[in-house]
Amino acid sequence: MSKYVEQSLKQGYSYDEVTPINLETYWKLLQKIEKEPPAKIVASGIPSFDNLVKGFEAGRLYVLSAQTKAGKTTMAQTFMHNLGKQNQASMIFSYEMSWREIAKIFGEMDKADNVTTELPVYVPTELHRGGGDLQYQWLFEAMAKAKEEKGVTVAVIDHLHFLLPLKDYQNTSFLIGGIVRELKRMAVALDMAVILIAHTQKIVEDKVPDWTMIRDSSFITQEADMVLMMYRIKNKEAAKKQTDDNTIDVYKNKTILSVELNRMGGQTGKIKLRHNGAKFQELTDLEEFGEMAQYAQNSR
Repeated sequence: MSKYVEQSLKQGYSYDEVTPINLETYWKLLQKIEKEPPAKIVASGIPSFDNLVKGFEAGRLYVLSAQTKAGKTTMAQTFMHNLGKQNQASMIFSYEMSWREIAKIFGEMDKADNVTTELPVYVPTELHRGGGDLQYQWLFEAMAKAKEEKGVTVAVIDHLHFLLPLKDYQNTSFLIGGIVRELKRMAVALDMAVILIAHTQKIVEDKVPDWTMIRDSSFITQEADMVLMMYRIKNKEAAKKQTDDNTIDVYKNKTILSVELNRMGGQTGKIKLRHNGAKFQELTDLEEFGEMAQYAQNSR
């Protein structure tokens, strides 16, 4: 017993007053759960992803990672655009790209999907930059305001390492872990889904990235409810390096979205996507078969 508790009890306080805590048996907690409304889940608009993990659940933290230029931000914006078409509001905190760039990408997605009405997709035009408690407080209040005033249910943060303070620290990994934990706390407190974009380490050529290759991965994945990895599919017909004689693209316009870690049920799997020039779409078996047939025809 601590000296504080011992002294408080001598002064006439009860245990409940000194250490307030509610205790229930698991049986009563299960009965309580049955009376609660179902979890709020919004579909991503990518059928195989939604079939696998149902979509994005409120109060959860999703980490999305890939190599540089692999399409992380475009993937997150694809999710947001798809949500908007379902009249589900979302927002993005883009520390890497300007609001002008972000808005133009959404405009191209509208054209690709023949969208002619304004979607509930929100982009802050000013961001608080810097680390520490003020950064977390600003993010929390901005998301709370967006939820209350605009009905935002999903927030994208692009990206994690921009939230680091502008100082040199001896142990960046511990600092990263604290930031991710704070973002998870925000997701739970606001009952929103948060998609956090994170960079990978430098990856060896031809190595397929997985969750262990996220920069500071051990501290990030401990807090995340789900980890999503992306990687582009290489063109086997292309040489490893582009030359004037070889004009075949090293990469196809196809990408794999891999559900690597999943605390909500454990389901994992890979979804094939293609980039249509503006956003990602699921690549169906029929489309892939058609592309293979066209390639065979052109090769004759």
